[in-house]
Amino acid sequence: MQQKLSTKLCVYFLCLIIGLCAIYHVGVQYDLKQTRQNSTENLEKLHQYFTSELARFTSIPNLVRQNTHMLNLLDEDTTHDLKPLNEYLADIQIASGASDVYVLNEQGWVTASSNWQASHSYIGSNFAFRQYFYEAVENGNAIDFAVGLRSGARGIYISQAIEQQGEVKGVIVVKVNASHFEDVRDSLDTGQQHSFILMDSSGIVLMSDQEKWRLISTKPLSQTDIDEFDASRQFSGREINTQLWRFDEQAERLQISTEGRLAKNFVFAKKSLNSLDASLYLLSAIDDVTANQWSRLALSSVLLLALFIILEVILVKLAGYKQLLFTQRSLEAQINARSEQLLETQQALLRTAKLATIGQLSAGINHEISQPLTAMSAYLTSSKRLLLKGQYEKVQENLILIEDLIKRTHTIVAQLKHFSKSQKPNLALHKLKDLFSNALIIIGPELKKYNIELNNELDEIEVWVDPILCEQVFVNLLSNACHAMQKVQTRKLTITNRIDEGKSSIKISDTGIGIESHTLESIFEPFFTTKSGNGLGLGLSISKQIIHSFKGELSAENNSDLGASFILTLRTSIGSDPLSNEKRI
Repeated sequence: MQQKLSTKLCVYFLCLIIGLCAIYHVGVQYDLKQTRQNSTENLEKLHQYFTSELARFTSIPNLVRQNTHMLNLLDEDTTHDLKPLNEYLADIQIASGASDVYVLNEQGWVTASSNWQASHSYIGSNFAFRQYFYEAVENGNAIDFAVGLRSGARGIYISQAIEQQGEVKGVIVVKVNASHFEDVRDSLDTGQQHSFILMDSSGIVLMSDQEKWRLISTKPLSQTDIDEFDASRQFSGREINTQLWRFDEQAERLQISTEGRLAKNFVFAKKSLNSLDASLYLLSAIDDVTANQWSRLALSSVLLLALFIILEVILVKLAGYKQLLFTQRSLEAQINARSEQLLETQQALLRTAKLATIGQLSAGINHEISQPLTAMSAYLTSSKRLLLKGQYEKVQENLILIEDLIKRTHTIVAQLKHFSKSQKPNLALHKLKDLFSNALIIIGPELKKYNIELNNELDEIEVWVDPILCEQVFVNLLSNACHAMQKVQTRKLTITNRIDEGKSSIKISDTGIGIESHTLESIFEPFFTTKSGNGLGLGLSISKQIIHSFKGELSAENNSDLGASFILTLRTSIGSDPLSNEKRI
């Protein structure tokens, strides 16, 4: 027993060590990956800022070249008053945020400058030795980094040649102090753990947000480089100290060693700044990455120990669960068998319900088409009499009406599917009187049969409906009104309408027995009917769905004296802006 316990403890201890090593390795790699990703994102912001700012300052020389005062300076026949040009350059310098803006003639002498009133004014100085001058003379423009001779301030010099008739007459120079770019880190939110450097191809740090890194060489300078710097006076005689930085381009790692201090390690992201022939680096310190893992390892140790304890408890109790699992499987088998029986019973009930629904739908179809069939029977009887009298034209008219009723009967049967499956109606503007006239063709014989007086007070308006579906609703409502007046003495059917804000309210009122108050809320529900043994209870439900498809409303109410009324609210063409772009019949 003790040997078994010792073996378990050794296994757990070994798993703990392996787990912590894996967590340490994964944690370091994850933190390095996140640091690199942040460096790349922040470098992109910094690079965009440098590029956009250089592009903005690069446009200034061209602006100055086209100025009237500048053109007067180039005119040999004009007496040169340099004060307006100096004041213009001063305004440009202040507005753009540049350090200085000045103009050199073809020999490199400063003839106009934004600091013309300052004690360190450039006017009268010769900068022909500067790289930005002779490169602009040779190539038309140049961008160079240098240290100012008088100010001692580092900056970027943007120059552009002034050409007239193919000859260089001078050079316009814009100087932007390095501090303009070095102070931007906080505003770009590159983070306190990041630092940036701008390094030229010789390995000299031209700019950095860390003052101690500015104008140092990250690798030993050759004598050729030193002679070139002295000749161009790029750094104005300032001594360039060497501080060896170890770049690992493949791993994107950097190590900086300083005398008397421990080396610092960074990961970096790099992007070229082609206009200056330099590279922009964003450095992220990673010395704290290893130290940050201790808290993670401590938490992981606690979690692993808790996991081992839980695992041991589970293993100890696993034997007791075997019987429980066996019992569970037995119960599951019984439940599955009962579920299959229940499923078979449910399927049988569904089949029974479907058969019952089919029977009810058959009765509903008989209810919906009874009126067209009655009308066709009346027209056939009339046609027989007309044939005997030789009135063939009237017989032909009756046959056309019968043909139309047959088509309508087919349409009504097809539209009964609307109750179970919603279909998009073919909506357009139709005359309300025409729709009721078509419905009265079907319901007319029934009105005559019950001797019902019809009072049609409809206006000449148009409503936005599907004509077949709308006529089906009218036939259903008129037929219901006829049935409601079978057992009363006064039989009068009144149809009126009222227009209000682009809608028409159509009211169909009868003098029948009315609707019982407790059924008013239920008459539009599927399969609800007040006709005992005659009717499926789908007519009003389908009618309400049809009216809703027209974006209308259908409701019912009892009259104050006799009978009941059904109110249809439909959209019209009067004052209805939403219909202005829709189809019109």
